[in-house]
Amino acid sequence: MTDLAEILSRDALRVERTLPASPERVWNNLVDAKKRSRWFCAGDDLVGVGQKFELHFGHHRITDEPPPEKYKRFDGTQPDFVSYGKILEFEPNRRLRFSWMENDDNASDVLFELSPRSDGTRLVITHSKLPNREELVGVGGGWNAHLNVLEDELVGRKHRGFWSDIARFDEEMQRLVPPS
Repeated sequence: MTDLAEILSRDALRVERTLPASPERVWNNLVDAKKRSRWFCAGDDLVGVGQKFELHFGHHRITDEPPPEKYKRFDGTQPDFVSYGKILEFEPNRRLRFSWMENDDNASDVLFELSPRSDGTRLVITHSKLPNREELVGVGGGWNAHLNVLEDELVGRKHRGFWSDIARFDEEMQRLVPPS
C-alpha cells in the first residue's frame, strides 16, 4: 500500500483516507446528490438496497481549473457524462456498495466503508471488477482527486486544483499499477 492506493489484484484497488468529519457527515456527502455534486458527481439521491440510480459527471461543478484535453468532455460545455448503478448494500453511516457501469456491460463494484476515529472518519473505498489497467490507473487517481475535493468541502476550504491533482495522481498510478 502506498499513500495513494493499494492494488489488490489486476482488477481491484483500495483507497483509504481519514476525513475531518463525523461518519454521518461523510455518509451524507455520499448519498445526498446535492452534497455529492460539490465533490464528485450529481445524479440521484441514494436511498436503499435495490435502487437503480444515475451519476451525472460535470466536473465544472467542482473546479474552475480547465481540464486537460483527455478530459475535455467534463468541461461543462457538453452535457454531463451519465453512468448508472444499482445499490447492493446500504448501512447508513457504515457501508455503501453499488454496481457502477457506463452501459449495460461490465459493471464495476464500488464499496465505501466508514468507521469513526478520534480525528474524524476513516473512509475505505474498494473498487473492483475494473476491465483493464487503464481503468485501474484512472480510477485510483480519480478517487484520490475527488477525496481531496471532499476534504476541502468538509472543512470549508477553497477546492484544490482538481485537474492538477488528476495529472499528478495519474503519473503516480502509472508507476504503481503493474503492466498488463
